[in-house]
Amino acid sequence: MLLRHGHYHSDPHPGNFMLAKDGRLAILDWGQTQVAPESYRMHLCRLVLAMVAEDYSQVAQEVRLHSQVQLERPTTEALAALCYAYFDTRPTPLAEVNMMDLNNSPFLQNRITQNTQEGFFTIRSVFLLRGMMATCGVSSSMVVAWEEDARVVLKEAGFVVPSVMASRSRRMLSRAWLSVQKTLNVGVGARINTLEAFTAKGGPDK
Repeated sequence: MLLRHGHYHSDPHPGNFMLAKDGRLAILDWGQTQVAPESYRMHLCRLVLAMVAEDYSQVAQEVRLHSQVQLERPTTEALAALCYAYFDTRPTPLAEVNMMDLNNSPFLQNRITQNTQEGFFTIRSVFLLRGMMATCGVSSSMVVAWEEDARVVLKEAGFVVPSVMASRSRRMLSRAWLSVQKTLNVGVGARINTLEAFTAKGGPDK
């Protein structure tokens, strides 16, 4: 709905869902329906494909060029981590961090100097869905679910879209390289290890 048509229900909390007797899902309270600007919709489609491929450099570049989000130090890993926390429902170390906790946030050392206004309701929806899924013991990826729609929309708009095989190959290489870095505790892998340890302890050492 969001990617293909540009409008969506932005208040997906448990009270707004009801299972009908015939097994269909009823969605209630459309008072917070949002309409996404065309530029934001295209940006989100491109971001989804980069995130599905786990092409972190492309994710960061898309944010730098087309997003309102700004960090003090917009490194590739910081921008990519923020995107997975904002736009994907898979549990990630950063998704579990309360970024409004000014005493314990990992962004104390790399502050968010400007957040996205146009993406606020999308992010809110993803966070609500992630919370419901965690409560129900369900694990699924929003960007993977969005991939087909993103491909269709971008092709219709005249963008060159990488093949599914190229996307999967890129993802496999990214995961293999990241695994090596985490095992050796170097580079991006070392920073992710630090963030995972931070999250597991609930904050920095006292």
